[in-house]
Amino acid sequence: MKKNHITAAIIILLLIALLAPLYAIAPYTHPSGDDYTYGSYTVHVWQQSGSVFKTIGAGISAAAQRWQSWQGTHTAIFTMTMMPAVFGYKLYPLGAIALLTVFLLSSYFLFDVILRRGLRLSRLWSLGAAAFFAVLSTQFAPAIVEGFFWFNGAWYYTFYFTLAMLWLGLILRLRLADLNKTGRILRIAALIFLSFWIGGGNYPLILPLCLASAALVILDFYRRNEHKFITLSFTLVLLASSALSMLAPGNSVRAGMNVGMSAPKAVALSIYNAAKLLLGSLKGLELVAFIAVLPLIFWATASIAKSRHLKFKRPLLAFILSFGLFASMFTPSLFAMSNIGPGRIQDIYHYAAVLLIMFNLSYLCGWLGVRYSIKIKPKECACILFAAALVLCAACDYSDLYALNSFQAAKQLASGEAKAHSAEMDSRQSLLNNSTTKEVVLEPLSHKPTVIFLWDITADASTWRNLDMAKYYSKESIKLSYDDGGY
Repeated sequence: MKKNHITAAIIILLLIALLAPLYAIAPYTHPSGDDYTYGSYTVHVWQQSGSVFKTIGAGISAAAQRWQSWQGTHTAIFTMTMMPAVFGYKLYPLGAIALLTVFLLSSYFLFDVILRRGLRLSRLWSLGAAAFFAVLSTQFAPAIVEGFFWFNGAWYYTFYFTLAMLWLGLILRLRLADLNKTGRILRIAALIFLSFWIGGGNYPLILPLCLASAALVILDFYRRNEHKFITLSFTLVLLASSALSMLAPGNSVRAGMNVGMSAPKAVALSIYNAAKLLLGSLKGLELVAFIAVLPLIFWATASIAKSRHLKFKRPLLAFILSFGLFASMFTPSLFAMSNIGPGRIQDIYHYAAVLLIMFNLSYLCGWLGVRYSIKIKPKECACILFAAALVLCAACDYSDLYALNSFQAAKQLASGEAKAHSAEMDSRQSLLNNSTTKEVVLEPLSHKPTVIFLWDITADASTWRNLDMAKYYSKESIKLSYDDGGY
């Protein structure tokens, strides 16, 4: 037990060390782009009334309006209008800090339900798996600024991914027999609420979740599972909320601005792009990380096979089904826009790819262990792990370390670039908050740290970013003194 506590402490300390730069740079974040677009629906209500309820009401009205005029993602639009800066400009960094924290907690919840409560491994395994997933997800996210630090994009995609992890964890938790009546009712209510909320979110997540839910309903009724009506209830809520989103009149308006492709072509390219991204995740330091934990996975799956009598049958079928769900994430963007989407969407593809690889590696190791009676004892595991670590460290291209998102954040903190950027953004507030100045001209930013800066306004006051920022601050116009491209 003492060894477990020490190991857990080491895992937590390593996790803190790796994620500390991301938390440390969060206070230097500021609103941009769509933050002003959706924040303008609520900021004036808050400033004039100081009422949380009236501000929430304004957010709901905004979601209804955008449902009619632009896009149907009703709960996501509401979430966007609740940008922290609406309640105070200095509160904007809370969005990134809260999202990083919720992402970690949701990861732990999911793995704890699967490994500790479901498969009866110790809490240490849950902690280790969650930390491994969180580190790979945050360090190799292709667009960390959009995934965590830009409120509008981060809370539209990464936040809904965290909700999906909670949703999946709750489904699995309800299928375990150790819940009392109150706990069961509360979790069913939470699951139904999450199903509604996720259904109003982004389409790359909605599609695979709807497919998985529908398949689970069919399977539960076929097997006459005692949970079949619970499964049916949250699936119907998810489908209804998704239908409300997809059938919005505003979707046709937005679709008219993009060139899509046929459904068969979108499906075919989804499979291609999913395979391409999956293979891309199996190189460099990510590949090193997955290889390094293989002895641990063999150890864990051997323990599971023995204690839970699992056979890990049909690993190829498990891969095909899980890969199919993963590939379906690509279809909405390809169908609507003929591409796989911007960085914030690619971030959630990456999170899902890490989960997919973790699941299939574990399943394959379990199958190999059962089929060929491969058993690794703790001491053997430690020796193999240490030897693998030495070999991998010797073969590793350390230039990859510089690409880690935490390394980039630490670099931009150490150089003072993040602080200087924040000071420039703060200096703009005196002009923007001056009620007597209606036409504002701002100087372009000299510091644009890539981890936290996405885009700026331009020298053309008629561009959408300029117009929405002007609306947010109640100005007739806002522009830069000269055009630096806004990026």
